[in-house]
Amino acid sequence: MSERSRIIYVTEYYPPFGAGGAERTASLHARLLVRSGQPVTVVTPNYGATPRELVDGVDVIRFPFTRLSGQGRQVSPFRFFAPGYHRELAGQVLRAVGDRPVRCLHAQNTHSTIGTDLAAQHLSVPLVTHIRDTAGICGLGALCLMEPGIDAPPSRCGIRQHAVCHVTRYLPNYQRGAGMKGYGVGTAYTAAAYLDFLRRRRVYRRAARIAFASEGLRQVYRHVRDFQDESTHRVVHAPVIEDDQPGAVPNGLPPAVDAAKRSGAPLLLYVGKVSRGKGAEVLAAVQQRLRARLPAVRLVIAGHMDHARWGFDSETTVSLGFVDGPTLRGLYAACDVVVLPSIWPEPLGWATLEAGRHAKPIVAMRVGGIPEGVVDGETGILVDKLDVHGMCEALEALLRDPSRRHAMGQRARQFVLERFGEAAVQRELDALYEGL
Repeated sequence: MSERSRIIYVTEYYPPFGAGGAERTASLHARLLVRSGQPVTVVTPNYGATPRELVDGVDVIRFPFTRLSGQGRQVSPFRFFAPGYHRELAGQVLRAVGDRPVRCLHAQNTHSTIGTDLAAQHLSVPLVTHIRDTAGICGLGALCLMEPGIDAPPSRCGIRQHAVCHVTRYLPNYQRGAGMKGYGVGTAYTAAAYLDFLRRRRVYRRAARIAFASEGLRQVYRHVRDFQDESTHRVVHAPVIEDDQPGAVPNGLPPAVDAAKRSGAPLLLYVGKVSRGKGAEVLAAVQQRLRARLPAVRLVIAGHMDHARWGFDSETTVSLGFVDGPTLRGLYAACDVVVLPSIWPEPLGWATLEAGRHAKPIVAMRVGGIPEGVVDGETGILVDKLDVHGMCEALEALLRDPSRRHAMGQRARQFVLERFGEAAVQRELDALYEGL
């Protein structure tokens, strides 16, 4: 009996490496495919793990790259912009494939797109690309979409518009206080990102399928000229898998969180990197308002953060940095409300799924794919982008009403298990690869 054709996942990060939800989603999709009888091989850089291993039935091949110390760390994107990296990635894919039959190559992330396309052309097999962010809209990630009143990108973003956004949006926000050296690095980054972006856009135009992380994200891309052919579009959500259930925390909660919980302080949980796009400024402003109304509330932040930049109140903030999976499950179980203040078009937001899975209500911005994971008024509360007052009012209302929080949390759990459960997402995966 001949070997069944494999799907090759190509990604710049794969668990246990990476700091975002994209890596976790990719690994869960691979697990679902293997369960359905579809062989999957993952090709990814090695940051310090076993070069080859079988994980949940998925064949993971890691090629030599660089070592990362500490969980959640990532290398500079400059490493992925280099043309040499794309050629190396393509060569590693070809070596991993060998003479085995291949159904398709699936580029899981932005920086794996070009190298995967080179390998797909060499093998003459279909290419699937995955879009989980706004990096396919422009080389700067569509910073304009964070501004008030801007909900759709320009249909075409050329070099002149990139230069304008570089000066007016990127440098003021991302190189603040860095001096002339920081501005020079920022300018070099923008130039490299733009050239890489141009190559990726050509790849998207010839891809056999484009998988979007949510319908909301797909709707954002529909405004862009190169993505108006919807025949290649598919939506594949992150899955909530039944046997990936919340469990006990082996070492208990972090001491500061445990002390706050024992004191009876209401806990507000934010999970993710603290950045402008993730709504750091909104969250800090909300915290200041809440402190005046509910002084006992503690904001728990689980994610990397520049402490000097955002102005969070040190007395009522517990900043944990990146935390591992068991600790994160414990935080969700211990908190009272989850908050997701993203102002960029969040693909979906793992926090929406994890809040529901742990039977906790969420207060989030109405952007990107977030409304697909939250039933407004039933499983959580949605507010308009940048609406600090609305978010503060929603959080205060839930924190003052334990019975409403409990009822919302129970509905949230039922909703995410039905809408994003294994069977539902498996159907989306089947539709993505059908006919390839």
